[in-house]
Amino acid sequence: MDSARPDGRAHRPADLIDEITARLDERLRAVRSVLLADTITRDEFHGQVAGILSVVLHDLGLDELGRGRDAALSGDATGRSRALSEIHPRSSLQAASLLFEVALPVLEIAAAGARGTIAETETTDVATTLNRRVFATVEAASIAYVDVMHGRIGKVQLEERRSLARELHDNVAQDLASAIMRLELSAQPGGDPDGHILDDALDLLKGSLLEVQYLAVELRQLVGDRPLTQALGEFIETAGLSELVRMSVAESLAEPVGQHREETFLIVREAVRNAVEHARASRIDISLTGEARGGARYLVATVRDDGVGFELANRRPYGMGLVGMRERAELIGAQLTLDSALGDGSTVTLRVPTSWGPA
Repeated sequence: MDSARPDGRAHRPADLIDEITARLDERLRAVRSVLLADTITRDEFHGQVAGILSVVLHDLGLDELGRGRDAALSGDATGRSRALSEIHPRSSLQAASLLFEVALPVLEIAAAGARGTIAETETTDVATTLNRRVFATVEAASIAYVDVMHGRIGKVQLEERRSLARELHDNVAQDLASAIMRLELSAQPGGDPDGHILDDALDLLKGSLLEVQYLAVELRQLVGDRPLTQALGEFIETAGLSELVRMSVAESLAEPVGQHREETFLIVREAVRNAVEHARASRIDISLTGEARGGARYLVATVRDDGVGFELANRRPYGMGLVGMRERAELIGAQLTLDSALGDGSTVTLRVPTSWGPA
């Protein structure tokens, strides 16, 4: 068990907080926590830790001022901030567990020093108080995070409905209107002596039917109980993309489960669709591999095309499709990156956590 400093300074609230924060940072650096990735996130995190510890010290009678109470109880604000910064709640849960581990022995020593000794019941009180305050804050932050992400996914779903409406109006409805005009013209006496207008109308109707079938496939295409690789393969086949799209899968690939798998499928499907509709690609490659990093394991899905590409500063070719992909990735704690250059194709890379734990 850790011991207090000989001069007793570690028993002062500010020194206790500094000591615990330093130990926590050391543990978080060992697991490459994103909470220490940049100055803004780190400072916000340190402020939250200081607030939690101040309240704990107050509850234990070690800090009569109870400094930082408001900061400790603002878990909802922290959750919203983490969502906007694309930091998944699992990072907060990891930090909470480590905070409990490093803070408990320090607080036990501080409590013993303040009272001259500490009974077993008091040790339990320290652990209970610390646990209650730490995870109350994490719970509030997680709920706020989920609220933000629900709002985002709602926007994605609304945009998907708008996109479907645009597809129906701009493509299907226009072609049907043109076909009707040609049919009416061909029905006029002498209006289509060679039958060319009627042929054009039939071509438009066939094209509209194919477009509706394509949209229907996309609307009902879900993974369900199937492996991700099977769902993607069936999508490629039913969408008529077998000659254009090639898929490679690493051996013994660990797939995401549940909603993570559904969202992974939808993101990859959207990346393929963007390459087909906007990139004018002659080849699209899907690669599914595994990756271990920072104590976590990931499925890495890569979609590459040899199309026209575009400058990253101008992402209009992907439009709202890219926005939807990013929102879906954030919802499952995945990382989405896009690389493209004018005339050199595009690459979309998605890293989806399949298992997690400290290194």
